[in-house]
Amino acid sequence: MDEWIGLPDDYDYEKMTEEYTRSYNLLCEVNEPFHVKMKKIFDYLQVDRLSFEEKTELHTKFFTDFQREGYIPRMSTFISMCMGLNLDLATAESLLASAKVAFDKTDRLHCAYIYLLTKHQGLNIEDCNKILKYLGYTEKKQLLGTFDKDSRRK
Repeated sequence: MDEWIGLPDDYDYEKMTEEYTRSYNLLCEVNEPFHVKMKKIFDYLQVDRLSFEEKTELHTKFFTDFQREGYIPRMSTFISMCMGLNLDLATAESLLASAKVAFDKTDRLHCAYIYLLTKHQGLNIEDCNKILKYLGYTEKKQLLGTFDKDSRRK
């Protein structure tokens, strides 16, 4: 039978608190919120509102949304941004994690998006949609780029 381990009577809780605080602060430095990471990516890639719209085929409002605290994009919108900005799977997963979201690897559509990120990184949105349609995804909400609410309802 395994023996339980307990804290010694003279355990240094102050030192433990300092270690925890240091660890927490360091973790926060490298795990910034989604909107902060997006601002840094836009700055690093020198993406402005106009180039964002051109590259991602998303409405310019999404440029602001991606930088708004608390914003969590639909997966198709997120993948449009990733493909348009030529982001890789590791970066995409890091961004999703910072928004407390992840790919569902049992979801065929999510796997199609992962396929685009890994095999067709940097492909334009129109050609991404050709691939998605060939794979059987024809609903506008599954495709990349902007479809306004009115056109989705029709």
